[in-house]
Parts: sequence; structure tokens; C-alpha cells
Amino acid sequence: MVRTAGTEVQKLDAGKTVYVSVPEDGRYGSTAYPGSGQMVTQIIASEFSKRTPRVETGTRTESVEQSLASARKAGAYYLVAPVILHWEHRR
Repeated sequence: MVRTAGTEVQKLDAGKTVYVSVPEDGRYGSTAYPGSGQMVTQIIASEFSKRTPRVETGTRTESVEQSLASARKAGAYYLVAPVILHWEHRR
């Protein structure tokens, strides 16, 4: 299901391309976790690939406006823009 900016909920159109942007790397206190943003992107893309045949991913962190432009350039109908709110590295 896809929630739009309002309260409308619609089903994901499996025939449409999804673009997943790269969030800023996660942090915990003053410790940054390099590569965590790319890891989140790959996990989300992997899950969407189970529902739609074409998933494109960003290669670097971009603003929402830049991500939207990248998604359009990739021919994507959906933009997924994750944000890491809290990150704790677990081994």
C-alpha cells in the first residue's frame, strides 16, 4: 500500500518502476556509521523487487528535490525516500 501526502491509500502498481534514494548515513551520538545509508537503500530495494520487476537505486545521498529529479530521469513512477532516524550498530 502507498500512502500519499494526504490520507489516501492506494495499492502499489507492480508494473511501475520504483526509485529508492540513499539516506544520510546513520549516527548514534557522535559516532557515524559510513555506508549505513547505502545499506538501508539496498534492503528497501530488495523488498520492493519482490513486488515490482524494476527497482532503481540512488548512488549517493541527495536532497528530496534531487532524488525526485533522479527518479524522473530513471523513468520511475514511485520515489521512496528513506530517512534514518536512529542507528545503533549491532554485531
